[in-house]
Amino acid sequence: MSALAIPAESSDATERTRLGLISTWQDCHWCYNEAFLEFTGLEREKFESSVKTWWGDRQLWLDMLATQIAKTWGCRLGLDQDLGIKWHEVADEWIDQAYIEATASVTTPPAKAILASKSVPLAASLLGGLRPTKATALARTTCELCGASFAQRLEQCPSCLPRKPVLSASHKERDAEARAAFWQRLSPAPFEETMSWEEATELKWCQGGSGGVFVLKVPQGAVCLRGAQLSPGELFAQLLAAALGVRTAQLRVVGPHESEIKSVRGGLQRATPLEEEHGLKRWKLASCDSLAVMEYVDGVPMMGMPAHQHIGAVRERTLWVQLGRLMAFDMLINNFDRLPLAWSNDGNLGNVML
Repeated sequence: MSALAIPAESSDATERTRLGLISTWQDCHWCYNEAFLEFTGLEREKFESSVKTWWGDRQLWLDMLATQIAKTWGCRLGLDQDLGIKWHEVADEWIDQAYIEATASVTTPPAKAILASKSVPLAASLLGGLRPTKATALARTTCELCGASFAQRLEQCPSCLPRKPVLSASHKERDAEARAAFWQRLSPAPFEETMSWEEATELKWCQGGSGGVFVLKVPQGAVCLRGAQLSPGELFAQLLAAALGVRTAQLRVVGPHESEIKSVRGGLQRATPLEEEHGLKRWKLASCDSLAVMEYVDGVPMMGMPAHQHIGAVRERTLWVQLGRLMAFDMLINNFDRLPLAWSNDGNLGNVML
């Protein structure tokens, strides 16, 4: 199984590239980031050496180069059914705007045509092995304004969506901070309630553990999801913690034969990812027959200044009693991946939420 965890029937290079292009298309262009490198297989050093520092805003130039390469591959594969018949036109418009923004502070900028010459050798590494494909069974919808059919995951019709302005690095940073603040304000979804998976709107991937975890925003609040490749020991520890009154995140498994599994997968695909690479990582769950639904714990990780400030403000003994119970529980089940107690490793305080 590849790093993208795409199903075996879609594992050839053509389909892998097509799915990668669809998943990482965002705001009329492609971004140069880890997700782009992951599904394209391009070498970081070779890619970045194609852009010179004196050209202007380096990140915008890298994004333009990524978009130019992706556009070349997309035209070969035929992405009209997935991104709309005008996708290559809006990509060109984005490049035009990005070029103006990237070279605004440069006295003698390079010609925009240099993108084409730089993209040719990079795109050629994969272009010969690509063949036109028919779109696979991705969820589709019809635009109410123009009647065009497009991939449902795009949420807006690519043929008539409003053009978004190119953002500078400072604007992108402020936008990222605003989105991070949005996630911090989310409340956990009541775990005992039925989740409205079909109304999921936002998606975030968090690194950690085995494969990380996805946080999904549904009308009830936030809930966590990951592949349910759980060992019997993990499930036993969850049940034992509940029996002993040790506060841990609740967990349940949705199996392949349960009707809910289709709704969960649909919610994952419909939700808008926080970052482009978060959306691409959704394919990691494609090979999982079952999914683990976990309680979203609203708190502060027990590390760094936020934890120091939180603990300093606590006056009651409840927190310390709960931490003591957690320490004793970890000793009982021999869990060394949380608190540095009787083991030689340093543990991971990020796994403790205050």
